[in-house]
Amino acid sequence: MRQPVCSRTTCRRPRRISNSESTRLRRCLLSGFGGDSVVVCLLRAEPTILFTQRSHMHHHDQTPNAHMKHCLDACSTCAQVCDRCADDMIGMEGGSHKELQDLCIRLCQDCADLCTLSVRWMSRLSPSVELLCRACAEMCDRCASVCEQHSPHHPLCGDCAVECRRCAAVCREMAAAVA
Repeated sequence: MRQPVCSRTTCRRPRRISNSESTRLRRCLLSGFGGDSVVVCLLRAEPTILFTQRSHMHHHDQTPNAHMKHCLDACSTCAQVCDRCADDMIGMEGGSHKELQDLCIRLCQDCADLCTLSVRWMSRLSPSVELLCRACAEMCDRCASVCEQHSPHHPLCGDCAVECRRCAAVCREMAAAVA
């Protein structure tokens, strides 16, 4: 959320506005200010911050379908598991499998980032969801392959690989559903 222009503490709280201010605000909003963020208007020569509720309007007024909800859940879970797996490996003694461990950490972090990005794009019903879901499926498969190789050395890698494979399958279904 953006910070208010005015540094006075009273400007940080919403206040009730009069009918004339409401009319001026509507004109302000209709002229291009607004959206999902904080609106700052000068009414009565006094900065006032009005908090608007986040709009849930989506691309062409669509709503998430069953495929998308399933994919949102799978990507969110996969991101959490990958983050936990990578965090747990950082600082572990690598021994003879140090290179594999380092690759596994990086791929888990990349996979978590891409899954999180996929959740964000799907949540806003981006028209590019198909492209990102295909990329997410490929990344999940890469991460799963390396985690499977590293699982004898790190118990969380086995769970991570299973979750990555599940997410990859769901992302492919999602990409096919929106194609």
